[in-house]
Order: sequence, then structure tokens, then C-alpha cells
Amino acid sequence: FGHGRGGIIGDVLGNILKFLGQKTTKEYYINDAGAQIQKLGISFKIRCQQQLGLAVELPEDAYHGDYLIVLAKKCIEEYGKDILEKSDSFFTDYAKNYLLEQIKKTLSDFGITFNVWFSESELHKSGSIEHAVNTLKERGYVYEKDNALWFKATAFGDEKDRVIRKATGEWTYIAPDTAYLVNKVERGFTHLVMVLGHDHHSYAARLEAIRQGLGIKAPLSIILYQLVKIKASGKLVRMAKRAGHIITLQDVVDTVGKDVARFFYLNRKADSQLEFDIDLALKKTEENPVYYVQYAYVRTNSILEKAAQEKPLHTITRSDITLIGREEAWLLKKIVSLKSLLHTIATNYQTHLLTYYLIELATIFHRYYSKHRIIELDSIEQSRSRLLLTTILNKTFALCLDLLGISKPKKM
Repeated sequence: FGHGRGGIIGDVLGNILKFLGQKTTKEYYINDAGAQIQKLGISFKIRCQQQLGLAVELPEDAYHGDYLIVLAKKCIEEYGKDILEKSDSFFTDYAKNYLLEQIKKTLSDFGITFNVWFSESELHKSGSIEHAVNTLKERGYVYEKDNALWFKATAFGDEKDRVIRKATGEWTYIAPDTAYLVNKVERGFTHLVMVLGHDHHSYAARLEAIRQGLGIKAPLSIILYQLVKIKASGKLVRMAKRAGHIITLQDVVDTVGKDVARFFYLNRKADSQLEFDIDLALKKTEENPVYYVQYAYVRTNSILEKAAQEKPLHTITRSDITLIGREEAWLLKKIVSLKSLLHTIATNYQTHLLTYYLIELATIFHRYYSKHRIIELDSIEQSRSRLLLTTILNKTFALCLDLLGISKPKKM
């Protein structure tokens, strides 16, 4: 659930960079190798054995979620008792492939599309890790101690050197990350942006040390986001992943809808704590910021549709903007500031600024609308000015909603 925040931050940042003319690729890094994946396979195998009547207990540190029971039943329907003869790798691959399909479905329902799905396991199979580590060796930043290979991370400001290959011969998590950086550069990327949970904050320095150790000139930017707490009926909901007490991103999208979920995830600075208030998310009132900004867009549509029925207001040109007062000028100033804001977001990666902007613009417009009639047939010139302003507002709301990946309803 919480990691959906990273997905939406990256998705909207990619939308903004692309809008500003940058060639952008959105890539999902699949953590399908290492100890946690092996633990998933073992947990799933035991669930299958239990479903077939074997008295096998799940280890305390295994994955206890009910989803593995559901998956075990599905697997048994497919293979029957023959699964008892399957290797451990079968269970790992079956669970991994199923969960990946679920992730893809959830992200699709969440409105996120990735250009590339990159598998960590491919780095292991292809020899990319050995290639990357050899590059570090050739540059003099790898040495051997206690039968392990070490990366000289201290040469680049890290607090200590890091083991890259254990004495047992196993690669540490640094090794595939080293290969992944090399792979990105070999594919021609000139700027690298990674979106990581705040629990990886200490890892950012290591990634930067690896980049410098490899001699990669492409700058590496790391966006750290705090995980999300969910609130219902005024209380925080406690979750424990391995114990199976979880609320998934799919649950949230199914409950409140894609638009609300996306906006709520974005409506705080990435490195700030976020409490996702389910009760507020379900409200269809102006208290709900998504409803509030969508209603502003719908209101401009309604005005323009009504104007289209009045013949004197059919043709409006830029010259009609002349009859504006201080409040209209303030609205125009806010609209014009969007271009500068988007360039700021493209530089500092603070995507929450766009939701803030949209709420402020909607607030200014709603206040203006409550005080002024846009269409007054006994004052055609003034109406034409205000309609031109409304047209510009309509396009601005539409652009912002598109960049946020939020729908533009015609009526509410």
C-alpha cells in the first residue's frame, strides 16, 4: 500500500518531464532475486503442503498472508498432488510470476503504465554483475579481505567500505545495483532518477558512491518518500506485512477510486509523513480536494457549454481579454505561473507542488465565480472577456489533471 506513493511520484514526474520535451522512460525494477524471494517460495511451498494435508508449520519469519493460501489452492487445482514432487524453484517462480501479474494489474488500475519492466534476476543470469564488478576492479575500487570482495565506498564519502561479495560467494544487494547502473548507462540514459522508500535513505550515499566508482557521468537523483499510514473512522490502521494484516494498494483503489487515490498520494511533500484518510477520500463534497478541483473543471465546462448557446458569444478571440479587473488579472497571473512551476518540478522533483497549485487555482476560481456572473447578455463585451478567461482556465485545469493522471468528468 505505502509503496504506491513511490509509483505515483515517478509516474507524474515522468508525465511532466515528457510534457516539457524530455525523452523519458518509466521503468519498474523487479526485485525478483535474493533472500526475500527465496523466503516467499518457501512460504508458498509450505502453504501448498498444508492444503494437501501435510503437518508443516510456517516459520515465524515466513510470509503469513492469506494470499498465499488462495494461491496454493489455485496451484493445486492446476497441478494436483504432483506439486509435492516439484523443486523449490518451481514454488518460487510460481509465486513470483503470480504476484508480478497482480502488481501489473494493480498499477494499471492505479493509472500507472511503465515502459520497461526490468528484472533483477536477469542481471544475475546474464553475467552483468560480474561485468560491473570487474569495471570497479579495473578502476581500483575493489579489494579482497577475509575471503570477501569489498567496494571502496569511503573513497566517495560513504562512512565505510561495503562488502560486494560475501566469503560464501553470494553477491550482496550492492552487486545487482552496481550492474543496474551500468546497464542504464549502456542503454543510453543521460540522467538517472530513482524513487525509493525513506527506509533506503542511508542507501542513497552508497548508490552515489557506486556511480562515481564506475566513472558514470550521468547524474543520479534519488527521490526518497515516506511510507503511508492509513486512517479510518479517525484511527490509524495497524498493518503487518508478513503476518498478513495488510491493506493493499488494490484495496484502496477499489474503495476510493483511481482519481482520489492518485491525488491523495501526491498531496504531501514526498519526504513528509502521509496519513491517507479513507473517510475523507470517500466524501463527495468540497472537503475532498479531488472533488473540489474536478468540480472547478466541470464548472468551466458548464459555463462554456451555456455560452455556446448564445449567438453573440460564439466567436471569442484573444483581443476580448481587454475588459478585465483586478480579480481577473489575479486569475491570469496564477494561470501563467504554471509554466514556471512545471520547470521547477522538473528540476527539484517535488510533484506535490502541482496538486497544491491545482487546489489554489480552483479556490481562486470558485471564489471568483461566487461573486461574478460570467455570462451577462446585457454586457456582451465583459462577458466575452470573462469567457475567454474561463476558456483559458478550462484548458489549464485539463492540462493539470492530465499530468496528474486524473480523469476530467463532464458532469458531477
